[in-house]
Amino acid sequence: MISNELKQYAEKEAEETKRELAKKSFKEILSDSRVLAKTQKRELRKISSKTILKQRLAQMYCMGNYRNKDIADILCVSECTVRKMLKDEEVLDMINEYQATEKQLVDARLKALREKALDTVYELLDSDDDSVRLNASKDILDRTGHKAKDQTDINVNVSYEQQLAELGNNLIIDTDVLEG
Repeated sequence: MISNELKQYAEKEAEETKRELAKKSFKEILSDSRVLAKTQKRELRKISSKTILKQRLAQMYCMGNYRNKDIADILCVSECTVRKMLKDEEVLDMINEYQATEKQLVDARLKALREKALDTVYELLDSDDDSVRLNASKDILDRTGHKAKDQTDINVNVSYEQQLAELGNNLIIDTDVLEG
């Protein structure tokens, strides 16, 4: 019976020791994870601030209103940093993306103006001025693939012997110079 009690007591002690170790391990793990979380937050802030800086740089660059020096002053960085960032693949991708978006917007606006432009050209065809009507007609024909050809093809094949013979025929020999 004593051996059973000793056995139970030893098992209880072992379980309590395991719990204490587990608690310490858990506390250490929790502490480590908090430190890691703080470090990750700091790194994320750095990354996000870099990303925001790159986005602002790409936007200002695409506007076309700013020189590198102006961008550097606005972003509070050096011109050298701006030049380096403009070589960064991420920034170049952002610039390409902004330019593609801008092209789509411009194309959409121009397509919206086509009808108005066509109406204007149509009205010009009824103008009292002959030159205005002629230019409107030419413009319509040119833009629909019926432009008059401005091309002149000249194909001249002259051999070396022919060129020498031509030079020989054009030579005027001054006999006075040859005799003297």
